[in-house]
Amino acid sequence: MDYNIRQRMRGTKGWMLKGEQFEAIATVILRVPGYFILDYWYQNDIRNCIPRSLAWADVVSSGFAIFAVIQGVLVLLLPLEQLVTLYMHYLTIAVLAAADTFSNYYIEGEKLLVNQWPDYGTVSFQGFSNMLMLQKSLFDPNNDMETLFLRQQVAAIVFHTLVATFVTFFLDLDCNKDKILLLVYLVPVFARLAGFPVTELHLTHNFASCF
Repeated sequence: MDYNIRQRMRGTKGWMLKGEQFEAIATVILRVPGYFILDYWYQNDIRNCIPRSLAWADVVSSGFAIFAVIQGVLVLLLPLEQLVTLYMHYLTIAVLAAADTFSNYYIEGEKLLVNQWPDYGTVSFQGFSNMLMLQKSLFDPNNDMETLFLRQQVAAIVFHTLVATFVTFFLDLDCNKDKILLLVYLVPVFARLAGFPVTELHLTHNFASCF
């Protein structure tokens, strides 16, 4: 009986050791970018930490150099839990930047379609029946205006919903209000569905970006 208990304890210790090893490996991997950041700063931007003049470009360049140093030091010194949180914020920034880029691409795509087919600007949302009943296929090879319109809007809605989902996961958000606010980049899409002029959609995009 005692032999079995000792064997189980040894197995538990082995598992804990593996967990500690995994944590150590993860810590090393997550800290490696900090070395690259500081090395790049030392090789290229060390002189930019002090602005060469009061010109706006020089001040901004100096600010970026200092920001890079701070980020490199944080990556090297933060405890593992806080380091993971920092990386989650990095991923959030990247995803939100992708959402902003996609939103701008969506608006430019709408404008391009209007230039190709002037009547496309008059196509508007005719009710949920067109989507739910699937009277028009999203992959209709004929590519008529209604199909293109539906495809554009559905793609934008799906993309921005996925962005909100990823950010919710990265930041571990629990508040429903915060989750809904992440859908702000759907404002241009809803404006288009409501018949907002395509030429003025950039105003809704600017609002979403500032928000």
